[in-house]
Amino acid sequence: MEGYWCQFIAPVSGPEEALNWLEQKLSEYDESDRTECGQSHELPCRIERNGGQPGQLKLIGDGDGNIDAIVNAICEMQKKYHLTEPWAITWAETCPDEGLYGGGAVVCFRGQSTTMCTSNWVAETIQKLRGSDQ
Repeated sequence: MEGYWCQFIAPVSGPEEALNWLEQKLSEYDESDRTECGQSHELPCRIERNGGQPGQLKLIGDGDGNIDAIVNAICEMQKKYHLTEPWAITWAETCPDEGLYGGGAVVCFRGQSTTMCTSNWVAETIQKLRGSDQ
């Protein structure tokens, strides 16, 4: 989608072996993993090690991040390394050419993810409020 913009910073903590695996997995991103909006980008995000501290890295989307690819990789990592700490990401997204603005959040826990989209939440809340007046 032309003009699409996605921003986030998501810290990830865990054993070095798991983080190395995640970094490798995300660097092997395949264009066929694109999201339904069809954004095209080389990698799902930029990856930074937190000042060289072991057990930590940051996933950064400063324009065209791919949340789906990141969430899939995090869930796979949690299963593969039997990680039991929940992990979350929140993001903001815009597509002014289409008049779309929003964001969302995902929580991954033991290889399963739960997603919340702000535009869906707004629509559902308005529907509930209108229903309570009738």
